[in-house]
Amino acid sequence: MSNNLIELQNVCAILGRTQVLDHVNLQLREGEILGLWGDNGSGKSVLVSLLAGVHAPSQGQILLDGKAYCPSSPSDAQHRGVQTIFQQPALLPNLSVAENLCIGAWPFRHGRFLHVDWKAIYAQAEESFCELGCRIDVHAAAQELNLAQQRLVELVKVSRSDARVLIVDELDSVLTVQELAPVFRVLRSLRARGMSVLYISHRIESLAELCDRVCIISEGQIKDTLDAGDPDSRGRLIERLCRAPESQRHPRIYQPAGRVVLQAEGLSTAHGLRGASLQLRKGEVLGIAGFLGSGRSALARALFGIDPLLTGSITLNQAKLSLRSPNDAVRHGIGYISDASADEILCKNLPIAQNITMANIRGIQGPYHLDLRLEQEVCRAFREKLVIQTAEDDEQVQHLSRGNQQKVLLAKWILLNPKVLIIDEPTRGVDIGAKSDIYAILRKLASQGMAIIVVSSEIPEVMGVCDTIYVMKEGRITAVMPSDEVTEEKIGYYSTIGDEAQ
Repeated sequence: MSNNLIELQNVCAILGRTQVLDHVNLQLREGEILGLWGDNGSGKSVLVSLLAGVHAPSQGQILLDGKAYCPSSPSDAQHRGVQTIFQQPALLPNLSVAENLCIGAWPFRHGRFLHVDWKAIYAQAEESFCELGCRIDVHAAAQELNLAQQRLVELVKVSRSDARVLIVDELDSVLTVQELAPVFRVLRSLRARGMSVLYISHRIESLAELCDRVCIISEGQIKDTLDAGDPDSRGRLIERLCRAPESQRHPRIYQPAGRVVLQAEGLSTAHGLRGASLQLRKGEVLGIAGFLGSGRSALARALFGIDPLLTGSITLNQAKLSLRSPNDAVRHGIGYISDASADEILCKNLPIAQNITMANIRGIQGPYHLDLRLEQEVCRAFREKLVIQTAEDDEQVQHLSRGNQQKVLLAKWILLNPKVLIIDEPTRGVDIGAKSDIYAILRKLASQGMAIIVVSSEIPEVMGVCDTIYVMKEGRITAVMPSDEVTEEKIGYYSTIGDEAQ
């Protein structure tokens, strides 16, 4: 008899018109921690949503204890013994730790009236934390805890349930190595009790240290399964996880850069950045690589004035900047496209033309009113220049594909003609054809003198489009390499093991 607790058999998932999972076969054994690693858009989040009861498979079947498993909702999944801890903590902030543990299962004292047994609530909470070898003030409100402590509370809550399977989605993305230690200790305790854990992570070190096996998912398929207990596991994981599919490789483009436009020295913020420095030159595309939680997005946010600096300085064209807000950055000629999807940033119900011009209304303003004819001319010029595929200028942005939405967002910033453009995850969720278009746009902008910073979790992307690559780990720069010296293995090494660059 098989010891697989959960088994996916030829599972497919189609969302909209896109096939996200393509005949996935995966087995989670009883009493093991199985790691799942994949790039953005690989399908791992959709796989989690199938197990958690958020979506249903389009084809194939999922088995739980050898029986068909297709939960109708997250609560149905929990009822069947499958619990999920998502990226964002799901605690009620105003309730105490003990109260959060008891939601849905309050102990009562029986007497003339039915009363909540508050003494039992706090005593049981203390006992639960002691059993798992961690200490937290059970009287403290959840909002007073740091992220690591909130994660421990969620894990303890799972340990008090009848769950047999725990799915952990990117739990370590915002935690330091020190904060992860007690979390890993609790997960190992749950495994020792017989619970099975599916652990999704971008951190190779976490997967190698914690998991029994690691599955690699790419382009909606399980590509490989590695035994993390192998003595050479770390080296094999790094080598395998940093090897890009041939379809994702891009030709390197070499271009000499000009004078230094932007210089950052020793930047630190309260959001995970620790003493990062960089130089960006005119006409250069500079890449910032690193896994989720490495600090790459925190660096972009600091350069755009979103996160205030604790230490360090930023200089633009040899003039020191004081960025108190993004408005200050825009005024100095710095543009920023965040890693949120384009349809979240753009006004979805407005036409393409209005989305492009809304950040530069003065550019289309006539003597008494907006020059709508000029707005349409601007829109048509960008449609041609950026190959934005749409039938009409007045088509609403929500009807465009993700790739075309991203191009509209680029057009919006190009119209402002920034000296520096920072773009975080430029091709997330974008098809291969649109990716090539966006890379060509970025290279053309650089050839015209714009200085560009590309923040990306995709190693082939930074290798293909960037002139210089900075690698980050735990908020620090660990390596700086020109594109002609870069390999996937080097980026993988400095993203996981490398020390701070000198």
